[in-house]
Amino acid sequence: MDALVTSGFLDADIPDRLNLTLPQLEELRYRFKLALYATNELGDLGLRVVESLPNVAVAYADGDEKRHFEHSQVRAAQVLYIQGMSTLDLVSLAYLLRAAETGFVRYRSRGTPLFRVPVDLASLSVAFKEATLRRGSFVLYAFVRGGGLEHQAAESGLLLACTEMRMWETGGTGAHDGLHMTLMREIGRRLVGNDRKRPDYAAMRNREMAKVMNEAVGIRVHAQRASKQI
Repeated sequence: MDALVTSGFLDADIPDRLNLTLPQLEELRYRFKLALYATNELGDLGLRVVESLPNVAVAYADGDEKRHFEHSQVRAAQVLYIQGMSTLDLVSLAYLLRAAETGFVRYRSRGTPLFRVPVDLASLSVAFKEATLRRGSFVLYAFVRGGGLEHQAAESGLLLACTEMRMWETGGTGAHDGLHMTLMREIGRRLVGNDRKRPDYAAMRNREMAKVMNEAVGIRVHAQRASKQI
C-alpha cells in the first residue's frame, strides 16, 4: 500500500510535483492510503455479498438472471457503504480517483495498447475510476507494476466497466448506477445539496471538495482560490 501512495502514478512521490510541503504531502498520502483501504473494502464487500447467497443458483435457472440478481445485491451493499462514509473520507476517495485517472491518462499517452477492441480514452478514464472502486488497490497496483497476469485482470475489469457504462447510458437491462456516480452524488448532496440541475452545480461541488481536502492536508487559502489547490 505504501508503494502505491508514494508512487509517481499518483503524483505523490515528491512534494514539488503538487507544490506541497513535505508534511502536507505526507498528510495527502495518508488520506490516499485510507481511500485505498476503502476501495479494498468495497471490493471485498462484493465478494462477501455473493458468498452469502449460496442458494441463488437454485432459484434461477437462467444464468444471466442469476448474475443480475447478484449484481443488484452487491451494488446495493456497496452504495450503502459509500453513503455511510464520512464526508472527509468521501472527498479523499474522490481525490484519489482523480489522481489515479491522471496517472492512467499518462500511462495511455505512451501508446500502451489496451484491449482488442477500440475504446475511447474518455470512456476508459471513467471506467478506470469505476474499476478501482469495484476491485480496490489491485487495479492501481496492476498499472503501477505493469504487465503480467495482474495487468490482464485489471484490463478485464476496465472492459467490464466500459460495457456496463454503455448499458446504463442506453437503458440496458441489468444496468445499475456506477459507484463513481454514487460517490460524486453523495459528496454533492452533502456539500451543496440535491439541486443537480443547477448549471454551476459541479463547479460548486468541486470548490467545496477542494476546501475539505485543503483543510485536511493543511493548506490555508482564500475561499476563491480553494478550487485551484491540490
